[in-house]
Amino acid sequence: MNDEIVEDLQIRDGEAFAAYLLRRGYYDEKRHRGSRRKHSWVLPSRLVHHAERLGLASADRLVDENTLVPVLYRFLSRSDEAKLIGHHLGEPSLGITGMVGLTVSLGPPLRWAPGICLCCMSDDMEMYGHTFWRRDFLLPEIRWCARHNAPLYRLCDPCTIRFGTGRKFDMPFYRCLCGRPLALRPTTVHSHERELAKGWQALLDSNFAPFIGSQEIAALTNSRARELGLVTDEQVYEDRCDDYFGAQRLRALGKSIDFLFNSKPVANALLGQGCMRHPVHGIFLLVALFGNWRDVENLMISQSEYLEALDEGLVMIET
Repeated sequence: MNDEIVEDLQIRDGEAFAAYLLRRGYYDEKRHRGSRRKHSWVLPSRLVHHAERLGLASADRLVDENTLVPVLYRFLSRSDEAKLIGHHLGEPSLGITGMVGLTVSLGPPLRWAPGICLCCMSDDMEMYGHTFWRRDFLLPEIRWCARHNAPLYRLCDPCTIRFGTGRKFDMPFYRCLCGRPLALRPTTVHSHERELAKGWQALLDSNFAPFIGSQEIAALTNSRARELGLVTDEQVYEDRCDDYFGAQRLRALGKSIDFLFNSKPVANALLGQGCMRHPVHGIFLLVALFGNWRDVENLMISQSEYLEALDEGLVMIET
């Protein structure tokens, strides 16, 4: 086997793990068909088994570079974080979808396929000689590539249906397999779509502020909500929240990602008593409160006074 073929068999940093299995020809009909395909791509399992079988790097590295764990764990308690890691390394865990808040994202309809960034494909072709499905664009709520400041595309409707049943979609192309052009992922054209994508990409990087977890995110959310006068120690001012979020015209964007403004999980997050389990919802709330992702990122990196709320006895509760 020549060096070029050996190189083509390597998993790429940022490649969705289930997509790599498909690219290698390991198509499990039972696990990767219909609704199961969506779950196996977003929340893969048995990484230790596959790493040993395929001669890959350590399973821990696969978790960091080829799954959504680096962003998912930041919104979970320590015990749930352990369950998440266990699911990915070993056998699938029941209830894992609800635990990470992705019940709606991974629920009906069954028509689903990863997003596609044309610029990323060009970069990958230049670097590797082939394209691959990126983990960054697995969730439908992400409609923008923060790396290239470019919109994401999707397969046409007929190919999206076939994606759930076929083996031919082992890598993305510039057109659908049927010959039709790719379609844009639905978007609200709100500027926060891009900010949301920036936060998603940052937190998906396991090397970015690794100390930031659910408690720190709860503290950041609560501190900013206090600063804006949206909450006190025990109360959420719903009228002020309605005015604040309404002034930013966030309702349409929130609705498009199934974010419920007047819900108990949001109230708990604003009070610092919990963390939005759905990572996109948690990032969206931070962006909505701070107005952009840059300010959130700067505070996370500097561990500024916003994180001092942890020393004030915030009580985390299950959401």
